[in-house]
Amino acid sequence: IWVFVASTRQRWYAVAAIAMLTVGWGLAGQIRWTSPTSEPLRISLIQPNIPQDMKWQQENFRPTLKLFRELTQAHWDSDVIIWPESALPATYEQVKDAYLLPLSAVARQHNTELLLGIFMYDADARKTYNSLIKPGNHLEVYHKRHLVPFGEYMPLRNVLAWMDEFIMIPMSDLNTGLERPLIQMNDYAIGVSICYEDAYGNEVIDALPEAELLVNVSNDAWFGDSLAPHQHLEIARLRALETGRYLVRATNTGISAVLDPRGKVIARSPQFHTDVLTAEVHRHKGLTPYGYWGNWAIVTLILGILLIIVIQRRFLLTT
Repeated sequence: IWVFVASTRQRWYAVAAIAMLTVGWGLAGQIRWTSPTSEPLRISLIQPNIPQDMKWQQENFRPTLKLFRELTQAHWDSDVIIWPESALPATYEQVKDAYLLPLSAVARQHNTELLLGIFMYDADARKTYNSLIKPGNHLEVYHKRHLVPFGEYMPLRNVLAWMDEFIMIPMSDLNTGLERPLIQMNDYAIGVSICYEDAYGNEVIDALPEAELLVNVSNDAWFGDSLAPHQHLEIARLRALETGRYLVRATNTGISAVLDPRGKVIARSPQFHTDVLTAEVHRHKGLTPYGYWGNWAIVTLILGILLIIVIQRRFLLTT
């Protein structure tokens, strides 16, 4: 604003500040804040391409399980196989014994880790969660913390209960998780997010510094052939750049993608196609400035600028 409305001297101050910030940003972008820690991991992202209006139909239940099994079994040469958000039209408890535990046992025989999105039901607490799990004898679980209002929960339920009859969304009364977004693999940790949780950088960095790889699972089928899936991919690119880590995202109908620590898309799946995207990624350690300070750095900068403006205006008024 100063560039256009301030006096000549103040205008030059504003121009100089903008130039310094621009140069500083460019120089900071050239620094490698993180570094790879190991040999590459081979990652496979399952994209089943199941239309949202067909997913919860009873007659599609067994074909869905068959599809995921076949797509997974074809990639036992991968180190990690990832399914998208709410991959199966069932809760973990309903498919645990007959489906998931046998499949994870075969995965262990091939030294492959499974990571999948699924709903979980806590019968004791009578709570349902949108979760990301590593199935097996030692179950690793993350429950989604940032739920979507009206889609995953009803805000102000006592006041807005009358809207229930108009919101016909399966599994739309979920509970909020509390744990950090970390899944422990064999000898490393993965920072995880579900759907639009990756829109919040301060929540993604909650997995740092332990997380050496970032994973986002999503079901952007809700948005159809709109700009939203493309926007979501751009959001994910920023999270990879902010943290200096590879970020892989497995989605139901696309866009599944692999992003490098610079935010560059190195592989992606076509939308609305059944596909398995396989790529090699490196685990990374270290912290970027954003990973260390989070949003506090920019908030402090803005408050400092506002403080300087107030002090200067008062000084000018008294002279």
